[in-house]
Amino acid sequence: MWVRSLLIAVPCVVLSGCMSYPDPEPPPPPFKVEEVRAAAKSMREGIVELPDVAETMGVLNVRFDGIRNRTRFFTEMDIFGRMLMRELSANAHGRIAFVAGGESSSVNDIDYLLKGEAVGLARASAAGVVDFILLTMMLEDPVSHKIVWQESFDFEVTTKMGIAYR
Repeated sequence: MWVRSLLIAVPCVVLSGCMSYPDPEPPPPPFKVEEVRAAAKSMREGIVELPDVAETMGVLNVRFDGIRNRTRFFTEMDIFGRMLMRELSANAHGRIAFVAGGESSSVNDIDYLLKGEAVGLARASAAGVVDFILLTMMLEDPVSHKIVWQESFDFEVTTKMGIAYR
C-alpha cells in the first residue's frame, strides 16, 4: 500500500519541481523616441553654444564613449546612445561629427569625448514598479579630462508587477 502511494507521490514531487512560473513581463525601454529627440535637441543647443565651440566654425569631432548603465534595464542604454548619436548628427547642422574607433582613436583625432551615466531608482506600488532614471551626459576634453558641458535628463517608467516581484 505504501509502495503504491510512493509511486504516485514521487512523480508528483519531481514534476512539480520541474514546473515553473512564466517569466515576468520584461520592462519597456526607459525612454520614448520623442524624449530622445528632445534630449538630442537640447544637447545640440548646449554643445554648439559652448564658447570654445561657438568661436570655431569647423566641425567638432566627437567620440562617443557610451553610457554607463547603473539601472535595472540591461541593453536599452546602448540603444539610447545610438539614437542620440543619430539625432545629434542629423540635427547639428554639420557642426558635430562622430569619430569611430572607440578606445583606439587618438586624442589628436577628436575634439571631445561624449559619455554618459544612467542611474535608476525603483519603487514598488500596488499598480506596479515605477523606475525613475536620471541620465547625465557629459562632454569631456580628451587631453585635460575637464568636463566642458553636462546636462541631465530624467525618465519615468512604470511596469506591471510580475511574479518575480511578488
